[in-house]
Amino acid sequence: MPRNLDGAPQDVINNFFSVAPEERTEILYKRGLYHEGIHVAMGTTDERKCDAFALLKIMREHPKSAKAIFDIYNHQRSKMGYTVECLAGKDIGSFQYQRAVKGGAMTYLMPNTYKKLRAYALSPEKIPADDAGLLDLTCRLTADTEFSQKQLDAFSKLLSQKSLSPEVLEKNEIVKLCMEQGGFRDIGSYLNSDKRLKQLLRKHHSQKVSEKIADIKIRLEEKTSSAVYELRGISVSAKVPYKPRSISKENLRGLHYVSNRKVDGSR
Repeated sequence: MPRNLDGAPQDVINNFFSVAPEERTEILYKRGLYHEGIHVAMGTTDERKCDAFALLKIMREHPKSAKAIFDIYNHQRSKMGYTVECLAGKDIGSFQYQRAVKGGAMTYLMPNTYKKLRAYALSPEKIPADDAGLLDLTCRLTADTEFSQKQLDAFSKLLSQKSLSPEVLEKNEIVKLCMEQGGFRDIGSYLNSDKRLKQLLRKHHSQKVSEKIADIKIRLEEKTSSAVYELRGISVSAKVPYKPRSISKENLRGLHYVSNRKVDGSR
């Protein structure tokens, strides 16, 4: 079974499991083999190329199950937990950020590529019959950048922030495209489907709360320290001893309650 299918529509899961068990196992193993084969053969870190080639080849070999195969992997690829984990909290110009980008972290997000692949899932007969034609089609489908420079800049700026929240994520265009790809209507269901992303947001939220608490403590210390020192100085110079006494009947003798009200002469 493909990984990370939390939140997948039941019909998507049912359709994939309607494929015979032996055929399903063959699809899973071959798809992984074809994917990794492109990494090696082309020397590329572009996950889009590897995914597109593997998916096209599997759908060509199993045309009757092409739509079921496409739907299950389309849902899987709508998750962005890995990419966010690689890039979140890193300065855009840092070595760590650039290394993650060069390693293909952003290419794990491919909503637009899968939009193009959908046409071949619906009409698998259009997929080239030989691997040379298949590779040529793969390169043409992934020739354009997945996102515009404006979208990439906004996403990079978002991930470089020290803290992330569901509300901020939901407004980003790339996040919206990935949610749409997986059929998610709101950010809550999207986060619940991606454990890695949800844990990352929880971690960032905890760090933000800790930083706020630390900041409040510092400000309180700055405001109260001078007052505390002043009071300590007064108490020392006044030399007023404090001797607590236990309450007893003897202590209470001679004590009277005096009202602040005027005494009425008639009473």
